[in-house]
Amino acid sequence: MIKVVFIDIGNVLVDFDIRKLLGAVVAQSGKTPQEALMGLLKTGIFEKYEKGLVTTPQFFETVRAQLNYPGAFEAFRDSWNGIFIENAGGVEAFHALKKDKRVFLASNTNEMHFEHLEARYPFIKQAHGAVLSHKVQARKPEPDFYRKALAHAAVPAQEALLIDDMQENIEGAREAGMQGVRFTDLAALREALKPFGISI
Repeated sequence: MIKVVFIDIGNVLVDFDIRKLLGAVVAQSGKTPQEALMGLLKTGIFEKYEKGLVTTPQFFETVRAQLNYPGAFEAFRDSWNGIFIENAGGVEAFHALKKDKRVFLASNTNEMHFEHLEARYPFIKQAHGAVLSHKVQARKPEPDFYRKALAHAAVPAQEALLIDDMQENIEGAREAGMQGVRFTDLAALREALKPFGISI
C-alpha cells in the first residue's frame, strides 16, 4: 500500500520556459542562446548549483563571467526566477493526494528557484516536507537522492511512489524499490494511479 507520495516540482506543479531566461540574460551577452547554454553546460555550474556545491554568489559570478553579463545580481535573479507558471492540473493532483497521503516535494532545484517558488506559490509550503537536490547534495536519478528521500519521509521504499515528468527519474525510483508514475497531465495521472488504489 502506498503511504507516501513524492511529487516533482518542475513540469508537474509548475511549468517553466528556459527560453525566457535566455532571452533576458543572453541578449546582453553578445552570444546566441545556443552558444551561451552550451558554454554554461561545459562548466558544470548548473549541476553544481543544483547539488548545493556552490553558493548563489559563486553561481552568479560563474554565469556573469561566462556570458559577459553586465547586469546586477538583482536583475539576473529576477530573470532566473521569472520562468515559472503554475500547472493547474499538477496542483489539483497535489491537493487531492494530500487528503489521504503524506505528500513530499522531491525536486532537482536550486536555492534561488526554491526560495522564489516558496514565496510565490502557497501550495509549496503545504507539502509534508521537501527533498531538494541542493539540500541533500544529490540529484534524481542518482540512487543517493532516493535513499535520502525515503529516510526523510521515514517510509519503506515499497510504500512510496514518485510522480515525475522525466522517465529516467521514474526508473531511478523503481530501481530504489519505489513505485513511479510519469506525469503528463491530470487525466493521464488519474488513470496511472488507479492500479495503486489511489483516486484523485
